[in-house]
Amino acid sequence: MKAGKRLVCLIACGASTFTLAAQDLSAITQATATVNDCARVVNDAANVPAPAGHAESAMAAQTNAKVTDPQQKLVIDPVHGQFAAKMQGDAARVADCGPKAQAAVAKAMTTVQSVARVPNLSKEDATALAAAVGEMQKAQDGLRDAVVKLSGDGAKRAYFTTALGPMLGAKP
Repeated sequence: MKAGKRLVCLIACGASTFTLAAQDLSAITQATATVNDCARVVNDAANVPAPAGHAESAMAAQTNAKVTDPQQKLVIDPVHGQFAAKMQGDAARVADCGPKAQAAVAKAMTTVQSVARVPNLSKEDATALAAAVGEMQKAQDGLRDAVVKLSGDGAKRAYFTTALGPMLGAKP
C-alpha cells in the first residue's frame, strides 16, 4: 500500500512537472509564431515592387493634397495611387503586429527566466527549452532582417517610418 502511494505521488509529481514545462514551452512557441507572422507581414510589404517614378508621383500627391482648385491638381497614374494605398494598408498591419510580437517575446522571456530557476530541471526539459528558445531567436532574426530590408527601401520608407520606429528601437 505504501509503495502504491509513493508510485502515485511520483507519477503525479512527474506529470505536474511535465505539464509545467509544456505550458512554458507553449508560451515560447506562441511567441515564435507571433514573431514569424509579423515577419511575414513585413516581408510581404518589402517584396512589393514600387512602380517606376513613384517618388515623383508621391510628391505630386502631396502637392495635390494642398491644392484646393481641382483644375490645378496634377495628374497621377492610378498605379501609383494603388501602390500608395497598398503600402498604407501594409504599414497599418506592421504597426499592429510589431507591438504584439514584442509583447509575446517579453512574455516568453519571463517564462524562460522562471523555468531557468526551477531546481533539478531534467535534461529533456532543458533540451526542449533550449530548442524552443533557439526557434524563437531564429524568428526574431528573420523579423529583424525583414525590417532592415523594408526600412532600406527609399520608395517605401515614408509609408513605414511610424510603423517600424518601435521595432527599430525608437521611442513612441
